[in-house]
Amino acid sequence: MSPAYRESESEAAATPSDRLRVLLVDDDAEVRGLLEVVLDGDGRFDVVGRAGDGVEALELARQHRPDVVVLDLTMPGMDGFNALPHLRRLLPAARIVVVSAFPDPYTLLDTVQMGADGYIDKSRVWCELIPTLSGLCALV
Repeated sequence: MSPAYRESESEAAATPSDRLRVLLVDDDAEVRGLLEVVLDGDGRFDVVGRAGDGVEALELARQHRPDVVVLDLTMPGMDGFNALPHLRRLLPAARIVVVSAFPDPYTLLDTVQMGADGYIDKSRVWCELIPTLSGLCALV
């Protein structure tokens, strides 16, 4: 049995209670839907909430207590910059990964100082989301 086969076999065997609970926060419903497809396809994640702004994210975070938050920075109303410190206080053990279409070194530094565990350029989120979350959450 090859290592790749064993890995996919263990992923497929994961039950909903074994999966990491994820909150997706992005003002674009299509992006949220695509992120959910990527996470569902992996088999180790369960999307428990979808928010379009920071206020909704905080409400869903209180309700669902996710293990992981994928947070867009640029949103109407309460944006990701304002929501991030509140999410960090509310979910101290959760992994928060910021996603931004406008990456620059200063934004990365700012979000890490505010409590983000990871940062992904939105143009690369489709190929970097699973490896980033796997590394941050120590998934095999």
